[in-house]
Amino acid sequence: MNILLTLQKKLKKNTMSTFCENTLFVDRKKQSEEILKRYPNRVPIIVELSKHDHSLKPIDRTKYLVPIDLKLSNFLLLIRKRIELDNTKALYLFFNDKLVAGTSHTMGSLYTTHSNEDGFLYCIYAGESTFG
Repeated sequence: MNILLTLQKKLKKNTMSTFCENTLFVDRKKQSEEILKRYPNRVPIIVELSKHDHSLKPIDRTKYLVPIDLKLSNFLLLIRKRIELDNTKALYLFFNDKLVAGTSHTMGSLYTTHSNEDGFLYCIYAGESTFG
């Protein structure tokens, strides 16, 4: 449990997304509104590696559009595949700087609870070795 607290504290210090840094708020807001209008049953998500994690490789793409009824456990598997994560490594997902414990949450419920005011759901991932 100490690993999780340490990761969460590190994330809070400097968590502004690279996407946020490189894209103006009004542009992000406009993009998310267009996406939500065109795809009302999907959630726009920005996925990025924690700036404090140097053990995992960056994901090959950061923008995702997933069904609102997709379970967090399935999204977690998608991220693990995209970063080619070894089974001996744990993967932690943080939404709005908070670790989400239950993998039975739907992406729609996470979006409702944790989405940013720009209309995107930001997911920061981090990992720690669990077997040595």
